[in-house]
Amino acid sequence: QAKEFCLWLGGDLPTNIQWERAARGLHGRSWPWQGDNLTPELANLYPSDGIIKANDLPDGMTPEGVLNLVGNVAEWTRTQLITKDDGASFLPEVWNGIDKQVALAIRGGSWGFQMSRITEVQIVIPENFSEFIGFRCVVIGN
Repeated sequence: QAKEFCLWLGGDLPTNIQWERAARGLHGRSWPWQGDNLTPELANLYPSDGIIKANDLPDGMTPEGVLNLVGNVAEWTRTQLITKDDGASFLPEVWNGIDKQVALAIRGGSWGFQMSRITEVQIVIPENFSEFIGFRCVVIGN
């Protein structure tokens, strides 16, 4: 449903690379905000009482003006992964929005689980719904 909503808006779910670019900027920041610290004033992470409003933690904003790339809810991407015994690898094809048994990357951590670095990737299949997972749409301008 998230992908369908983004398509309706004229966009799509971000790829893993688009999400990371938004979070880390052009120069590969450690976290979306300026600085290397992860504190409750910057991101709504575990342990927390639940989801907060998007603008409740303005100090966690990127220099580009994007809020909540870390914490609150983890975010779907349309990047597929293949899982193996020794880990997971990204697939070059993006998710078609139809196959519900693929593994997709989710990014950003949530209020329900801790996160130790911005490059962490969680793996979830699209048919799994959770109060810990949300989405944002990416719309490419002209």
